[in-house]
Amino acid sequence: MIVSDGIETAAPPRTFSGGRTGEGLTVGGRTAGRRAESLVTATRVDLPGLTEIHLAARPAPDVTGFVAQVAGAYDALLGALVAHGCGPANVVTERLFLSDIAAQAADAAAAGRSAWGAGGHHPASTLLQQPPARPGQLVEIQALAAVAGQGGAPALQPLAGLPPGASGCLLVNGSARRAHIAGLCGGRPGDALEFRSQSDALFARAETSLRSQGLALRSVARTWLFLADIDRDYAELNQARRDFFGAHHVAPAPASTGIQGIPWPPDRRCAMDLVAYDGPGVGAIRPIHAPTMNEAPDYGSDFSRGMRVDLGRRAVVYISGTASIDAQGRVLHPGDLAAQARRMLLNVEQLLAGQGAGLDRLVQAVTYVKRAADRDAVLAACAAAGVPETIPHTICVADVCRPEWLCEMEAIAVVD
Repeated sequence: MIVSDGIETAAPPRTFSGGRTGEGLTVGGRTAGRRAESLVTATRVDLPGLTEIHLAARPAPDVTGFVAQVAGAYDALLGALVAHGCGPANVVTERLFLSDIAAQAADAAAAGRSAWGAGGHHPASTLLQQPPARPGQLVEIQALAAVAGQGGAPALQPLAGLPPGASGCLLVNGSARRAHIAGLCGGRPGDALEFRSQSDALFARAETSLRSQGLALRSVARTWLFLADIDRDYAELNQARRDFFGAHHVAPAPASTGIQGIPWPPDRRCAMDLVAYDGPGVGAIRPIHAPTMNEAPDYGSDFSRGMRVDLGRRAVVYISGTASIDAQGRVLHPGDLAAQARRMLLNVEQLLAGQGAGLDRLVQAVTYVKRAADRDAVLAACAAAGVPETIPHTICVADVCRPEWLCEMEAIAVVD
């Protein structure tokens, strides 16, 4: 079962809307119009042996100042966890979308430590400068939590022995293991490494980190690659990735997003998050395709358009960063955001159609726009296409890997 909800108030008790918010519907004591937005959106997904909760939390629109906004977002997130019958110890990952990482990282980290408490648990955590596109919003938090399903409670434990600055969590569910590693960078702060040296070291560090947990590169279902200057460095990143994957016989390549995002610490020019699966409880991990797009390696970018991970009777589908591209690899509709958004969504829809599913099976999404002013147009295109309005869906400002692209979406779906 997949259930999405919206939460209107930031303080418990919380009232769930149960489905989409319609015109004039009263939710949690407030009147929500068609474009009204909850402080927290959440999707609850039943998988074999566990239940996942995907969440996105944002501050109330009338809250100003970063410290107040990040505290409000965490308060909303923690309240939503309580409403779903869990707490900080159930959180697997968090990603903070910041508007100015150099000025905000210390306060964001302090707010995270306060939110997760003194119990020793901390999720795999990513801090990025990818400003939320909503006017006046300085931070948004996406998180993943896991709670018991049929067959007992999943075990969640931090990953030890990771490089400085990186963090990770291991989710053990019966005979299935899933590792989330966040914040991997190449080199050390202050070492003055050029981009290629940093990216080479980044991929090597990812392999070493996986091996330290008894995992192999072939276990990786998805990566996220964040570049401080994607226009300058994306071609070099692609060459570093191709060289590394070739040397380590990584085929097929995992799903991935390569996107502008200033990582922490600020002198690192690229960073990586990843998720890997192994164990007898994990079935096939295989790439997916869409007839409306060519394959990314055709133009020198080594990733799969998406990756399906079979987990018993259900599968998790990771949709790579997807933009307005055609079957020959050409950018469609340059300069026309609305048309690009429609093609982007068609391509996502076609990836899911190949898995016997539709956009209604999305459980989480991030859309990157070059211009914050395009946020409402993207939301309108998503609503018209049938993207559920109550899933966690962050829209943030980031340059995409081709200058002509105005938007790009990544997503996670669960299919039967």
